[in-house]
Amino acid sequence: MDKALQITLESQMLDRHLLAGTESFAESLTYFPDLTGYNLGPEGYLEHLRKAKRAVGIPVIGSLNGVSLGGWTDYAKKMEDAGADALELNLYYVVTDPDLKSGDIESAQVDLVADVRSAIRIPLAVKISPFVTALPNFARRLVAAGANGLAWSGRERNR
Repeated sequence: MDKALQITLESQMLDRHLLAGTESFAESLTYFPDLTGYNLGPEGYLEHLRKAKRAVGIPVIGSLNGVSLGGWTDYAKKMEDAGADALELNLYYVVTDPDLKSGDIESAQVDLVADVRSAIRIPLAVKISPFVTALPNFARRLVAAGANGLAWSGRERNR
């Protein structure tokens, strides 16, 4: 399967799961942003990176949302080739399969980091979702897999 198509299909599957049931209550229609206004698609994003790199004199950091092996690794390399000086890999995954265990999900994410790391030479930062069961262990595993930096995508609550 074409890598760009694989990425697009995986993204559409995630969108379908995220939107499931959001029309059930009127207020839920605003839970997720409308992506049609700024979503460039895989090839459009690569071109956007190329243009940004030519236009500015500062480092350009590409952003990749990945949850599975396969096309994401090739796409990370294409982002580097397009001019990204570093890559942020977002490991945000909404689990919908009740048979998936947390350890299996985290191991798959560590494998993804290792595969992306093997495909690129630029620095790799990993953004961790707030749904990790043992953060210190998971962070150590991500660094061992090749992450150069870690960020947490948790949100502070207003008190």
